[in-house]
Amino acid sequence: MSPGQIFNIFRCRMQEKRDVLSLPFLIVFSSVISFVRLGDTVSFSQADEAVYMRIAYEMLQRHDFWAPTWFGDYAFYKPPLAYWLMMCSYSLCGVTEMAARIPSALSAVFTSVFTFLIGRRLFDERAGLLSGLIVATAYGSVVYGHSAMMDIPLVCLMTGALLCFLFAADGRPAYLMMFFVLTGASCLVKGPVSAVILAIAVLSWCALFRDFRAFRTPLTIAGVSIVIAFNALWPAMLSQRGLFDNWLLFFIFRENAGKFYDTAQYSPFIIPGYLLLYMLPWTGLYIASLAETIKTKGYRDRGIALLLLYTAAVIAVYLIPHVRHQYYVLPVIPAASLLVAGTFHRSRLTSFPLYGIVLTCIPIIGSMALLPFVARLFGHGAISLPVVLIELLLAAACAGLFADFHKAGRLMSESGVSTAICAGLAFTVFSIAVPSYSFDIFPPSAQKALTGQELAIAGYEPHIFAQRSGKRAIRIHESYRANDFLRKGSRVVLPGSLMASFRQAGEDSLIPVRILASWRYWKGSISAADLLSALGSGDIGSLTEEHFVIEKKQRIPMAADSPETAL
Repeated sequence: MSPGQIFNIFRCRMQEKRDVLSLPFLIVFSSVISFVRLGDTVSFSQADEAVYMRIAYEMLQRHDFWAPTWFGDYAFYKPPLAYWLMMCSYSLCGVTEMAARIPSALSAVFTSVFTFLIGRRLFDERAGLLSGLIVATAYGSVVYGHSAMMDIPLVCLMTGALLCFLFAADGRPAYLMMFFVLTGASCLVKGPVSAVILAIAVLSWCALFRDFRAFRTPLTIAGVSIVIAFNALWPAMLSQRGLFDNWLLFFIFRENAGKFYDTAQYSPFIIPGYLLLYMLPWTGLYIASLAETIKTKGYRDRGIALLLLYTAAVIAVYLIPHVRHQYYVLPVIPAASLLVAGTFHRSRLTSFPLYGIVLTCIPIIGSMALLPFVARLFGHGAISLPVVLIELLLAAACAGLFADFHKAGRLMSESGVSTAICAGLAFTVFSIAVPSYSFDIFPPSAQKALTGQELAIAGYEPHIFAQRSGKRAIRIHESYRANDFLRKGSRVVLPGSLMASFRQAGEDSLIPVRILASWRYWKGSISAADLLSALGSGDIGSLTEEHFVIEKKQRIPMAADSPETAL
């Protein structure tokens, strides 16, 4: 046997071992990304998740699986599947914010696995691993995978449904039923919109390639019935309890139909813009992949076409209503990651566009360059040295990338793309590991100062304050409303800027109060000049302001000594 044959045998065996280890490695890596700092309430905090946490807690307390409530009032914001998952987590791990986020973290891991399996089915093992890693480390996945929102469980189920459809299209009818089951289950997360998106994407793909074999089976009728049953289950159970009218007015007319009549102005470009944001640090590779797909007519490939149709369906459906939230684009992240992996898979025979690598590496280098200044602002000067070292390593990687030019300097080889991917993965891991450069909007010290049945919140959405304090909170905008709450003995939470404006001259000025707690948090509005000044001076004070918990000042004898500050 010649040395060349021995080398080929060794290479094949190493390839086989690498293929076997791809999925376990992805599971471990995505689990680390999803679960590290899962209970961090400073870096990862969403106003809506506070609502969902409280609703799941109240449902668990009442042992009620169908009627969500917010401080005792019916709150049919979303169907109950995500609440059920939080209730299970509460039962196993206790009622904490970390426990509420465990379903999202697990969903993020399963989304990476489903994306890997789709990539392996459409391309090969290596492309599947790459797509799974991109999904796990994309900005949108990390942020919403660390919050108790509905979106990552929805993404997980929709991605799983897409995987099952691909297997069903290969002539495996058992997966067709799984496609319908997962599609129906996704409707129990945020309503039938997911079924509409999947139907548009899948049927458009079948019509485009004139291939309806997957649905030419009696199982299709049973599957459609399953999806309908999933959608009818929640209102049917509520109807038995006489709550159908409440559900109809709240969920259908207010939460869904109301989005078509909202007077707020949302740009049609906001959805694609948020997609590019949530794909960071892979946005550059995604843009280059889209361009290459169009340039080389890669959309003729059946797998690539399905990814593009799915992306178009998500964007088109969510552009229809007037309300367009940023998290609407999250279901696109797996498809976008697969498109990048597919382009990388095809580029082995050619080369990857240079501008995709540049657009990926420049934000990474820029972010790393800013970290020493941010560390200085927060008093973490000790991490400046490792940050600088990592910057030097990334700079060396970029130097190697630019040295890898060929074909008139416009294209990069496979090794160059691999280097950029490793830099992106390292940057995401480092971002998760560094200290949190932010402040808690409602720290425990402030929560201890709260008594009474209600809170008044000025300047912020009240949900986080209500969930953490366990008290009903109402948002106020005027000083006379603050006075009403203060006279009733309730506490008012407000930033220092509003405290000053409420103390204006006139009959609506704030009544005499005393401060029960204070803490620093970001200003409501920060200008570019303030940011540059803070970075240059190393003083974060210009970016923050005092926030207070106040109550009405009581008339007490002069000899009494009160520890609270009177105003």
